[in-house]
Amino acid sequence: MITRKQIEEWMQEAELRPGSAPQLINILGERLQLLAQRNEELLSETIQLRDGTRVEELEAQLAMLEGQLDLLKRRYGRLEEGGEEEPACLVLYRDDGRVLQLSLDPAVFKHAGQIATFTIDAEAAEHAYGLLVTHAEDELLALFASGRVATFGVNALPAVSANGSDWTNGYQADTRGSDNLRGLLPTAALPLHDYCVQVSRRGWVKRTMREHFQSYIEKDFIGSGVKVKADEPFGLFFANASDQAVLVSQQGSLLSLPVSFLPYNPEESIKLGVSDHLIDAFNLGKEQRLMLVTNHGHIVVRETGSITPSETLKVKGQQLIPPGRIGSGTRAVALAPWHAQDWLAVLTSTGRLLLFQAARAAEDGRLTGLTDQETVLAVRIVPAEADAG
Repeated sequence: MITRKQIEEWMQEAELRPGSAPQLINILGERLQLLAQRNEELLSETIQLRDGTRVEELEAQLAMLEGQLDLLKRRYGRLEEGGEEEPACLVLYRDDGRVLQLSLDPAVFKHAGQIATFTIDAEAAEHAYGLLVTHAEDELLALFASGRVATFGVNALPAVSANGSDWTNGYQADTRGSDNLRGLLPTAALPLHDYCVQVSRRGWVKRTMREHFQSYIEKDFIGSGVKVKADEPFGLFFANASDQAVLVSQQGSLLSLPVSFLPYNPEESIKLGVSDHLIDAFNLGKEQRLMLVTNHGHIVVRETGSITPSETLKVKGQQLIPPGRIGSGTRAVALAPWHAQDWLAVLTSTGRLLLFQAARAAEDGRLTGLTDQETVLAVRIVPAEADAG
Protein backbone atom coordinates (compact mmCIF):
# COMPACT_ATOMS: atom_id res chain seq x y z
CA MET A 1 0.00 0.00 0.00
CA ILE A 2 1.26 3.48 -0.91
CA THR A 3 0.96 5.77 2.11
CA ARG A 4 0.52 9.54 2.19
CA LYS A 5 3.93 9.86 3.83
CA GLN A 6 5.60 8.03 0.91
CA ILE A 7 3.88 10.35 -1.58
CA GLU A 8 5.13 13.44 0.30
CA GLU A 9 8.68 12.02 0.40
CA TRP A 10 8.62 11.36 -3.35
CA MET A 11 7.34 14.89 -4.05
CA GLN A 12 10.15 16.35 -1.93
CA GLU A 13 12.69 14.18 -3.73
CA ALA A 14 11.39 15.36 -7.12
CA GLU A 15 11.60 19.02 -6.03
CA LEU A 16 15.13 18.68 -4.66
CA ARG A 17 16.43 16.47 -7.48
CA PRO A 18 14.38 16.94 -10.67
CA GLY A 19 16.57 14.38 -12.43
CA SER A 20 15.11 11.64 -10.24
CA ALA A 21 11.54 12.30 -11.44
CA PRO A 22 11.60 9.72 -14.28
CA GLN A 23 12.79 7.01 -11.89
CA LEU A 24 10.06 7.90 -9.38
CA ILE A 25 7.44 7.78 -12.14
CA ASN A 26 8.72 4.38 -13.18
CA ILE A 27 8.48 3.09 -9.58
CA LEU A 28 4.94 4.45 -9.26
CA GLY A 29 3.99 2.91 -12.59
CA GLU A 30 5.19 -0.53 -11.50
CA ARG A 31 3.34 -0.24 -8.18
CA LEU A 32 0.13 0.84 -9.91
CA GLN A 33 0.47 -2.01 -12.40
CA LEU A 34 0.77 -4.53 -9.56
CA LEU A 35 -2.20 -2.98 -7.75
CA ALA A 36 -4.30 -3.06 -10.91
CA GLN A 37 -3.38 -6.71 -11.49
CA ARG A 38 -4.26 -7.63 -7.91
CA ASN A 39 -7.54 -5.72 -8.22
CA GLU A 40 -8.42 -7.75 -11.32
CA GLU A 41 -7.59 -10.98 -9.46
CA LEU A 42 -9.80 -9.99 -6.52
CA LEU A 43 -12.61 -9.02 -8.88
CA SER A 44 -12.31 -12.37 -10.65
CA GLU A 45 -12.34 -14.25 -7.34
CA THR A 46 -15.44 -12.32 -6.23
CA ILE A 47 -17.26 -13.28 -9.43
CA GLN A 48 -16.17 -16.90 -9.04
CA LEU A 49 -17.40 -17.00 -5.44
CA ARG A 50 -20.80 -15.68 -6.53
CA ASP A 51 -21.30 -18.22 -9.30
CA GLY A 52 -19.75 -21.15 -7.40
CA THR A 53 -16.74 -21.81 -9.66
CA ARG A 54 -14.30 -20.70 -6.96
CA VAL A 55 -15.80 -23.23 -4.54
CA GLU A 56 -15.33 -25.99 -7.13
CA GLU A 57 -11.73 -24.88 -7.67
CA LEU A 58 -10.98 -24.96 -3.93
CA GLU A 59 -12.55 -28.40 -3.65
CA ALA A 60 -10.33 -29.64 -6.50
CA GLN A 61 -7.23 -28.20 -4.77
CA LEU A 62 -8.25 -29.92 -1.52
CA ALA A 63 -8.67 -33.24 -3.33
CA MET A 64 -5.20 -32.89 -4.88
CA LEU A 65 -3.68 -32.03 -1.49
CA GLU A 66 -5.35 -35.03 0.13
CA GLY A 67 -4.00 -37.28 -2.63
CA GLN A 68 -0.45 -36.01 -2.11
CA LEU A 69 -0.74 -36.46 1.66
CA ASP A 70 -2.00 -39.98 1.08
CA LEU A 71 1.16 -40.76 -0.92
CA LEU A 72 3.31 -39.56 1.97
CA LYS A 73 1.27 -41.52 4.51
CA ARG A 74 1.55 -44.75 2.52
CA ARG A 75 5.30 -44.35 2.10
CA TYR A 76 6.21 -43.41 5.66
CA GLY A 77 3.40 -45.31 7.34
CA ARG A 78 4.81 -48.57 5.97
CA LEU A 79 8.15 -47.77 7.63
CA GLU A 80 6.49 -47.00 10.98
CA GLU A 81 4.77 -50.38 10.85
CA GLY A 82 8.13 -52.11 10.44
CA GLY A 83 7.86 -52.68 6.72
CA GLU A 84 10.48 -51.86 4.12
CA GLU A 85 10.28 -48.85 1.85
CA GLU A 86 9.95 -49.47 -1.85
CA PRO A 87 13.27 -49.05 -3.68
CA ALA A 88 13.93 -45.60 -5.09
CA CYS A 89 13.70 -45.11 -8.84
CA LEU A 90 15.99 -43.30 -11.22
CA VAL A 91 13.85 -41.59 -13.86
CA LEU A 92 15.53 -40.82 -17.19
CA TYR A 93 13.94 -38.37 -19.63
CA ARG A 94 14.73 -36.33 -22.70
CA ASP A 95 13.22 -33.25 -24.29
CA ASP A 96 11.09 -35.08 -26.88
CA GLY A 97 9.00 -36.44 -23.99
CA ARG A 98 10.44 -39.97 -23.77
CA VAL A 99 10.66 -41.20 -20.15
CA LEU A 100 12.04 -44.42 -18.62
CA GLN A 101 12.72 -45.61 -15.07
CA LEU A 102 15.27 -47.85 -13.35
CA SER A 103 14.54 -49.42 -9.96
CA LEU A 104 17.43 -48.72 -7.58
CA ASP A 105 17.26 -52.02 -5.71
CA PRO A 106 20.21 -53.07 -3.47
CA ALA A 107 21.85 -55.10 -6.24
CA VAL A 108 22.45 -51.91 -8.26
CA PHE A 109 24.79 -50.59 -5.55
CA LYS A 110 26.98 -53.67 -5.22
CA HIS A 111 29.60 -52.24 -7.55
CA ALA A 112 30.27 -48.79 -8.97
CA GLY A 113 30.38 -48.70 -12.75
CA GLN A 114 28.06 -49.29 -15.68
CA ILE A 115 24.50 -50.23 -14.72
CA ALA A 116 22.66 -49.79 -18.06
CA THR A 117 23.12 -48.79 -21.69
CA PHE A 118 21.00 -46.81 -24.12
CA THR A 119 20.91 -46.37 -27.85
CA ILE A 120 22.24 -42.89 -28.64
CA ASP A 121 22.52 -42.46 -32.40
CA ALA A 122 23.04 -39.26 -34.39
CA GLU A 123 19.42 -38.23 -33.91
CA ALA A 124 19.40 -39.03 -30.17
CA ALA A 125 22.58 -36.99 -29.68
CA GLU A 126 20.66 -33.81 -30.56
CA HIS A 127 18.34 -34.15 -27.55
CA ALA A 128 18.70 -32.74 -24.04
CA TYR A 129 18.60 -35.34 -21.24
CA GLY A 130 17.70 -35.32 -17.57
CA LEU A 131 17.80 -37.62 -14.52
CA LEU A 132 15.60 -37.61 -11.44
CA VAL A 133 15.55 -39.73 -8.25
CA THR A 134 12.07 -40.46 -6.87
CA HIS A 135 9.86 -43.40 -5.76
CA ALA A 136 7.57 -45.76 -7.67
CA GLU A 137 4.49 -44.43 -5.86
CA ASP A 138 5.18 -40.80 -6.78
CA GLU A 139 3.36 -38.71 -9.31
CA LEU A 140 5.43 -36.53 -11.63
CA LEU A 141 4.57 -33.06 -12.89
CA ALA A 142 5.89 -32.50 -16.41
CA LEU A 143 6.72 -28.94 -17.51
CA PHE A 144 6.65 -28.16 -21.23
CA ALA A 145 8.17 -25.29 -23.23
CA SER A 146 4.82 -23.50 -23.58
CA GLY A 147 4.21 -23.40 -19.82
CA ARG A 148 1.76 -26.28 -20.08
CA VAL A 149 1.93 -29.02 -17.41
CA ALA A 150 0.74 -32.63 -17.19
CA THR A 151 0.94 -35.36 -14.55
CA PHE A 152 1.65 -39.09 -14.71
CA GLY A 153 2.69 -41.78 -12.25
CA VAL A 154 6.18 -43.22 -12.00
CA ASN A 155 4.63 -46.69 -11.97
CA ALA A 156 3.38 -46.03 -15.53
CA LEU A 157 6.93 -45.71 -16.87
CA PRO A 158 8.59 -48.60 -18.74
CA ALA A 159 11.59 -50.09 -16.96
CA VAL A 160 15.12 -49.88 -18.32
CA SER A 161 16.24 -53.20 -19.80
CA ALA A 162 19.40 -54.78 -18.44
CA ASN A 163 20.34 -55.79 -22.00
CA GLY A 164 20.17 -52.26 -23.38
CA SER A 165 17.30 -49.84 -23.87
CA ASP A 166 16.05 -47.82 -26.80
CA TRP A 167 14.51 -44.45 -26.02
CA THR A 168 11.69 -45.15 -28.45
CA ASN A 169 10.45 -47.80 -26.00
CA GLY A 170 9.97 -45.19 -23.27
CA TYR A 171 6.76 -43.59 -22.07
CA GLN A 172 5.76 -40.78 -24.42
CA ALA A 173 4.64 -37.62 -22.63
CA ASP A 174 2.20 -35.56 -24.67
CA THR A 175 4.46 -32.95 -26.30
CA ARG A 176 1.75 -32.00 -28.82
CA GLY A 177 4.24 -31.78 -31.63
CA SER A 178 7.05 -29.37 -30.77
CA ASP A 179 6.11 -28.51 -27.16
CA ASN A 180 9.28 -30.02 -25.70
CA LEU A 181 9.57 -31.46 -22.21
CA ARG A 182 11.64 -29.13 -20.00
CA GLY A 183 11.59 -30.82 -16.60
CA LEU A 184 9.95 -33.25 -14.18
CA LEU A 185 9.01 -32.62 -10.55
CA PRO A 186 7.66 -35.16 -8.00
CA THR A 187 4.47 -33.68 -6.51
CA ALA A 188 4.34 -35.63 -3.22
CA ALA A 189 6.38 -32.99 -1.36
CA LEU A 190 4.08 -30.10 -2.34
CA PRO A 191 2.04 -30.15 0.93
CA LEU A 192 5.28 -29.66 2.90
CA HIS A 193 6.19 -26.39 1.16
CA ASP A 194 4.74 -22.89 0.86
CA TYR A 195 5.86 -22.09 -2.67
CA CYS A 196 6.77 -23.45 -6.06
CA VAL A 197 9.65 -21.57 -7.69
CA GLN A 198 9.75 -21.41 -11.49
CA VAL A 199 12.88 -20.46 -13.45
CA SER A 200 13.62 -19.92 -17.13
CA ARG A 201 16.74 -20.86 -19.09
CA ARG A 202 17.90 -17.23 -19.11
CA GLY A 203 17.53 -16.87 -15.34
CA TRP A 204 14.14 -15.25 -14.92
CA VAL A 205 12.47 -16.39 -11.71
CA LYS A 206 9.17 -16.18 -9.86
CA ARG A 207 7.55 -17.88 -6.88
CA THR A 208 3.93 -19.01 -6.66
CA MET A 209 2.01 -19.70 -3.46
CA ARG A 210 1.07 -23.34 -3.02
CA GLU A 211 -2.69 -22.87 -3.25
CA HIS A 212 -2.38 -20.88 -6.47
CA PHE A 213 0.07 -23.39 -7.92
CA GLN A 214 -2.38 -26.21 -7.22
CA SER A 215 -5.09 -24.37 -9.15
CA TYR A 216 -2.71 -23.94 -12.09
CA ILE A 217 -2.00 -27.67 -12.09
CA GLU A 218 -5.74 -28.32 -12.23
CA LYS A 219 -5.88 -26.14 -15.36
CA ASP A 220 -2.80 -27.89 -16.88
CA PHE A 221 -1.05 -24.55 -17.35
CA ILE A 222 1.27 -22.57 -15.07
CA GLY A 223 2.59 -20.06 -17.60
CA SER A 224 5.96 -19.95 -19.27
CA GLY A 225 7.56 -17.46 -16.87
CA VAL A 226 9.32 -15.97 -19.89
CA LYS A 227 9.60 -12.25 -20.59
CA VAL A 228 12.25 -12.03 -23.33
CA LYS A 229 12.75 -13.58 -26.74
CA ALA A 230 15.02 -16.62 -27.10
CA ASP A 231 14.03 -17.77 -23.59
CA GLU A 232 11.85 -20.65 -22.42
CA PRO A 233 10.82 -22.44 -19.20
CA PHE A 234 13.55 -24.43 -17.53
CA GLY A 235 12.46 -25.94 -14.23
CA LEU A 236 10.43 -25.99 -11.01
CA PHE A 237 11.18 -26.72 -7.36
CA PHE A 238 9.32 -26.47 -4.04
CA ALA A 239 10.54 -24.25 -1.21
CA ASN A 240 9.61 -22.47 2.00
CA ALA A 241 10.14 -18.82 2.82
CA SER A 242 13.19 -19.58 5.01
CA ASP A 243 14.99 -21.53 2.25
CA GLN A 244 17.69 -20.51 -0.22
CA ALA A 245 17.24 -20.85 -3.98
CA VAL A 246 20.36 -21.81 -5.92
CA LEU A 247 20.82 -21.18 -9.66
CA VAL A 248 23.80 -22.27 -11.76
CA SER A 249 24.55 -21.74 -15.43
CA GLN A 250 26.27 -23.80 -18.12
CA GLN A 251 29.34 -21.57 -17.86
CA GLY A 252 29.56 -22.11 -14.09
CA SER A 253 27.95 -18.93 -12.77
CA LEU A 254 26.29 -19.61 -9.38
CA LEU A 255 23.80 -17.40 -7.54
CA SER A 256 22.01 -17.99 -4.24
CA LEU A 257 18.87 -16.01 -3.35
CA PRO A 258 16.59 -16.11 -0.27
CA VAL A 259 13.24 -17.57 -1.36
CA SER A 260 11.48 -14.84 0.65
CA PHE A 261 13.14 -12.30 -1.66
CA LEU A 262 11.94 -13.87 -4.91
CA PRO A 263 9.26 -11.95 -6.87
CA TYR A 264 5.73 -13.16 -7.58
CA ASN A 265 6.03 -12.04 -11.19
CA PRO A 266 8.89 -13.13 -13.49
CA GLU A 267 12.03 -11.01 -13.05
CA GLU A 268 15.61 -11.45 -14.20
CA SER A 269 17.60 -12.85 -11.28
CA ILE A 270 21.09 -13.52 -12.64
CA LYS A 271 23.10 -11.74 -15.34
CA LEU A 272 24.20 -14.28 -17.94
CA GLY A 273 26.37 -14.02 -21.03
CA VAL A 274 24.67 -14.05 -24.44
CA SER A 275 25.51 -17.73 -25.01
CA ASP A 276 24.93 -18.86 -21.41
CA HIS A 277 21.85 -20.44 -19.80
CA LEU A 278 20.84 -22.20 -16.58
CA ILE A 279 21.51 -25.92 -16.16
CA ASP A 280 20.31 -26.40 -12.55
CA ALA A 281 18.05 -24.71 -10.00
CA PHE A 282 17.02 -26.09 -6.62
CA ASN A 283 16.17 -25.46 -2.97
CA LEU A 284 19.41 -25.60 -0.96
CA GLY A 285 17.73 -26.45 2.35
CA LYS A 286 20.27 -27.12 5.12
CA GLU A 287 22.87 -28.78 2.93
CA GLN A 288 26.58 -28.16 3.57
CA ARG A 289 28.34 -29.13 0.33
CA LEU A 290 27.74 -28.73 -3.39
CA MET A 291 29.20 -30.77 -6.25
CA LEU A 292 29.53 -29.43 -9.79
CA VAL A 293 30.06 -31.90 -12.66
CA THR A 294 31.27 -30.73 -16.08
CA ASN A 295 30.76 -32.20 -19.54
CA HIS A 296 34.34 -33.52 -19.46
CA GLY A 297 33.76 -35.29 -16.14
CA HIS A 298 35.63 -32.84 -13.90
CA ILE A 299 34.37 -32.32 -10.33
CA VAL A 300 34.24 -29.01 -8.44
CA VAL A 301 33.28 -29.09 -4.74
CA ARG A 302 32.19 -26.04 -2.75
CA GLU A 303 31.13 -25.59 0.88
CA THR A 304 27.80 -23.78 1.04
CA GLY A 305 29.27 -21.49 3.69
CA SER A 306 31.45 -19.95 0.99
CA ILE A 307 28.37 -18.88 -0.98
CA THR A 308 26.92 -15.54 0.10
CA PRO A 309 23.20 -15.18 -0.67
CA SER A 310 22.37 -12.13 -2.76
CA GLU A 311 19.45 -9.87 -1.86
CA THR A 312 19.68 -8.08 -5.19
CA LEU A 313 18.35 -9.29 -8.53
CA LYS A 314 20.06 -8.88 -11.90
CA VAL A 315 23.56 -9.59 -10.57
CA LYS A 316 26.43 -11.77 -11.77
CA GLY A 317 26.94 -15.01 -9.91
CA GLN A 318 30.04 -16.54 -8.34
CA GLN A 319 32.21 -18.17 -11.01
CA LEU A 320 32.89 -21.89 -10.47
CA ILE A 321 34.66 -22.61 -13.79
CA PRO A 322 37.79 -20.60 -14.72
CA PRO A 323 37.36 -18.48 -17.89
CA GLY A 324 40.22 -20.36 -19.55
CA ARG A 325 38.39 -23.67 -19.27
CA ILE A 326 35.20 -22.13 -20.60
CA GLY A 327 37.17 -20.95 -23.62
CA SER A 328 38.39 -24.50 -24.20
CA GLY A 329 34.87 -25.94 -24.19
CA THR A 330 34.28 -26.93 -20.56
CA ARG A 331 30.63 -26.58 -19.54
CA ALA A 332 28.72 -27.34 -16.33
CA VAL A 333 26.20 -30.19 -16.59
CA ALA A 334 24.81 -30.30 -13.04
CA LEU A 335 25.20 -28.85 -9.55
CA ALA A 336 23.71 -30.60 -6.50
CA PRO A 337 24.02 -30.93 -2.71
CA TRP A 338 25.76 -34.15 -1.66
CA HIS A 339 26.93 -36.23 1.30
CA ALA A 340 29.87 -38.59 1.67
CA GLN A 341 27.74 -41.76 1.42
CA ASP A 342 25.79 -40.64 -1.67
CA TRP A 343 26.12 -42.00 -5.18
CA LEU A 344 26.39 -40.23 -8.51
CA ALA A 345 24.33 -41.39 -11.53
CA VAL A 346 25.82 -40.27 -14.86
CA LEU A 347 24.47 -40.62 -18.42
CA THR A 348 27.17 -40.26 -21.10
CA SER A 349 27.24 -39.46 -24.82
CA THR A 350 27.91 -43.13 -25.66
CA GLY A 351 24.67 -44.21 -23.97
CA ARG A 352 26.25 -45.59 -20.81
CA LEU A 353 24.51 -45.10 -17.47
CA LEU A 354 27.24 -45.11 -14.80
CA LEU A 355 27.20 -45.14 -11.01
CA PHE A 356 30.00 -43.54 -8.98
CA GLN A 357 30.61 -43.17 -5.26
CA ALA A 358 30.25 -39.43 -4.67
CA ALA A 359 33.05 -39.21 -2.08
CA ARG A 360 35.49 -41.06 -4.35
CA ALA A 361 34.62 -38.83 -7.32
CA ALA A 362 35.11 -35.72 -5.19
CA GLU A 363 38.50 -37.02 -3.98
CA ASP A 364 39.63 -37.84 -7.53
CA GLY A 365 38.39 -34.51 -8.85
CA ARG A 366 36.96 -36.27 -11.90
CA LEU A 367 34.82 -39.18 -13.09
CA THR A 368 37.28 -41.98 -13.77
CA GLY A 369 36.61 -44.42 -16.57
CA LEU A 370 35.29 -42.04 -19.23
CA THR A 371 36.81 -42.54 -22.67
CA ASP A 372 38.55 -39.68 -24.50
CA GLN A 373 35.54 -39.11 -26.78
CA GLU A 374 32.90 -39.62 -24.06
CA THR A 375 31.15 -36.61 -22.53
CA VAL A 376 28.60 -36.24 -19.74
CA LEU A 377 24.98 -35.59 -20.78
CA ALA A 378 23.16 -35.70 -17.43
CA VAL A 379 23.98 -36.18 -13.74
CA ARG A 380 21.96 -36.79 -10.58
CA ILE A 381 22.95 -37.35 -6.96
CA VAL A 382 21.44 -40.59 -5.61
CA PRO A 383 20.99 -40.15 -1.83
CA ALA A 384 22.55 -42.79 0.41
CA GLU A 385 19.05 -43.69 1.71
CA ALA A 386 18.29 -45.14 -1.74
CA ASP A 387 20.97 -47.79 -1.10
CA ALA A 388 18.97 -50.17 1.05
CA GLY A 389 21.84 -52.65 0.94
